[in-house]
Amino acid sequence: MKQIKLYLLIGLFLTTGFAFGQSTNQFMVTQSSGSNTLSSGTKLTVGSIVALKSSDKIKVANQLIMRHLSSGGTIKITESGDYAASKLISNLEARQKSTGSKLITYVANKTGAGNDGYTRHMRVTGSVTRTYENPDAVQFYIGKKYLVYDVNNVRVMWEPLEGADAYTVELRNMFGETVETETTTDLFYTFSLDERFDLTGDLIAFAVVYKSGSEAPVDYDLQLEISPLCPDVIGVIDSEYATEVGSSAATASDKILEANFFEVRGLYADAGRCYSEAIDLADTDEEKAAYQTVYDNFVQQIVPSAEEEAGSSEGGTDGCN
Repeated sequence: MKQIKLYLLIGLFLTTGFAFGQSTNQFMVTQSSGSNTLSSGTKLTVGSIVALKSSDKIKVANQLIMRHLSSGGTIKITESGDYAASKLISNLEARQKSTGSKLITYVANKTGAGNDGYTRHMRVTGSVTRTYENPDAVQFYIGKKYLVYDVNNVRVMWEPLEGADAYTVELRNMFGETVETETTTDLFYTFSLDERFDLTGDLIAFAVVYKSGSEAPVDYDLQLEISPLCPDVIGVIDSEYATEVGSSAATASDKILEANFFEVRGLYADAGRCYSEAIDLADTDEEKAAYQTVYDNFVQQIVPSAEEEAGSSEGGTDGCN
């Protein structure tokens, strides 16, 4: 049943991802260096959304990266010049078809061998509106389960609570024992998923965040489950990361590129962290506001309905077997 669902998901990805030339040709500018414009004179600034037409020409002064809102695919231009939108879109469509074909082959091999690690890591989960018995516990962005690529840099993010000036973050192991506690005024907390959480050979952590000064929640439904990707999946991501992102992402624009990389692969916890880090690294208030727009758009794109999350949770744990 899981395998059938996965192929349906991939089929949906291929269908929605290649619907170019219709009403889905909307792109968000995620990086723009210099004065980049459309031939119509429209400025391509970070955070802006443009609907590309096949007749459009793009004038690039330095560097430009745009993300297709329907499929998550990116157009990256690193040299100045005039570019035909029709050719850029055609190249993106061909590249995504190639990626989709490789993904089907890879998943078929893994599921055929009884390994559904990649199936699990591609699952789309999101923040949903739930009625909690404990009004002092937060709701987490990007769902109740995080599958993370970078275990040394896990960023937990949550929605603000009305009347909360500070939050208490508790990180627990699989037996419910508190491993780390911290108080913060931020809406995120960063930590390492390390050996402190490895008690039985399975690296897994649980996070609870609540209004400081209130009682720590014990309800399982209020916890965020965090675990790493399976080793075989990490190997695939490692290779792609080295090719598409490089050895380091030190600037705000680098972080946007890194976020796009993770988002396209369904690694929303890592993508959210990178978008958030881009905001932190922005040099000016204008850039910070632009990157915040990009982040807000990301959150809106990946948050499904409560019914979708309940359906995607069918089948048990997301950990490696």
